[in-house]
Amino acid sequence: MGKAVWSSSTIASILRNEKYMGSALLQKTFVSDCIAHRVEANVGQLPQYFVEDSHPAIIDKDTWNRAQEELARRGSKRKVKQTGTKTQQGKYSSKYALTELLICGDCGTPYRRVTWTRKGEKKIVWRCISRLDYGSKYCKKSPTLEEGAVQDAVVKALTELTTYYPTMLEMMKSLISTGLQNSDSGDDAYALRQRLLAIESEVSELILLEYQDSNQGNYEANIIALNSEKAAIKAKLEQTQADVHHAGNEQARLNEVVAGMEKYRHQPIGFDDVVVRQMVECVRVLSKDRLLVRFRLGRELEVVMA
Repeated sequence: MGKAVWSSSTIASILRNEKYMGSALLQKTFVSDCIAHRVEANVGQLPQYFVEDSHPAIIDKDTWNRAQEELARRGSKRKVKQTGTKTQQGKYSSKYALTELLICGDCGTPYRRVTWTRKGEKKIVWRCISRLDYGSKYCKKSPTLEEGAVQDAVVKALTELTTYYPTMLEMMKSLISTGLQNSDSGDDAYALRQRLLAIESEVSELILLEYQDSNQGNYEANIIALNSEKAAIKAKLEQTQADVHHAGNEQARLNEVVAGMEKYRHQPIGFDDVVVRQMVECVRVLSKDRLLVRFRLGRELEVVMA
């Protein structure tokens, strides 16, 4: 549109727009007053209809689903203020991966990046938030860590993971290709939808017969039974769709981990915030020279900082 500056609300609407993955949610809004042409947001007043593959997609569904997960994770990020801390750190920060990952092994409070200036020289360190706020009152043993040493230790753990556990790559690829894919889910959903259409047709015919019959109530039991079956099928269809959505998210997540492991195995690199977020679940500070790195999917490695 020729604008030099993009607003955050515009970007947020783009990230949440299902049309980018080739789908469409119909009847998001409706005209509540035809004379005044007043348009209102549909928040339950009328049914909405979700149409998959209604038009060519710009991005794949896995990427879109992962974006929704990340938006939800950042939006619901809990406040980490605990007993013995003044500082709340609930707002998401994308600047440093360690802001979310580095945890004090003594009190469980996250670490925070701090710049020290001594004799005119600046030094970047990470310190336990509780220790920063209250000294040793609540957290007795948390050490101060130099940023470079922490980053090198995490890279070391990543390298060890890909060096000493090469079979994990094949295991993850196997999970992606077989364990998470339900080939029958699409057929099941199609069959359920077809049965719903058949039920609606049967119910319509029975209602017409009921209207034409002089003895009212002859078809009532059948109509009730069909409507009950319809409700059960709708519930099952929603669960099937939820399972497919969950499997797709798990597959996308595993794809990220595999890509990160492949990257480190074939081309050792330095500390990368994006790769660390993809592969590392948390980094627990055990002592001034030892970290416990927990990777996604449960693998843990203890590393010594230089």
